Amino acid sequence: MANMPELMILTPISFVLAVVTYNGIRSALDYGKAGSFVLAVCVSLLSVIGMRRCLAGAMEVVLLPYVALAIAILLILLLLRIGKYVKGQRGHVPGGADKEKAREKDSDRWRR
Repeated sequence: MANMPELMILTPISFVLAVVTYNGIRSALDYGKAGSFVLAVCVSLLSVIGMRRCLAGAMEVVLLPYVALAIAILLILLLLRIGKYVKGQRGHVPGGADKEKAREKDSDRWRR
């Protein structure tokens, strides 16, 4: 029970990594659902094991690429989320351009 906080942090990270890896494998490779799932789970577990060992201070060369993969996937997801937030805030003007686009669509629909 001494590692409960570590387990609570690494379990969701492992799940997120597995889902992202599964989607990437399914779209890039032709392994089918079962093969992609097994490969995604293995990569996710290796990534989490590597992250746990890096946090503990023991760096192993074999797990280093999986740690880099895990950190890269998490950073990309974070940057995508921030980008969507910033893009949504910058492009939205209440009652401005959105209303004008809606009017144009409506007028185009009536012309046809």
